[in-house]
Amino acid sequence: MVRDLLDISPTLREAGGAIVDDSFTRCFKSNPPEPWNWNVYLFPLWCLGVVVRYGILFPVS
Repeated sequence: MVRDLLDISPTLREAGGAIVDDSFTRCFKSNPPEPWNWNVYLFPLWCLGVVVRYGILFPVS
């Protein structure tokens, strides 16, 4: 009987479920960042950087 009184796992489980289902915590979900290198204006510069990095600098070193 004392063991049943000291067992707090149902209370912790209930508290954890309340935190997970709380609507306030849903506001803080992060949005995935948009990849910068697929921008139409920056993509040619990104491609040029890949060519310089792996076509010129990597073979030299």
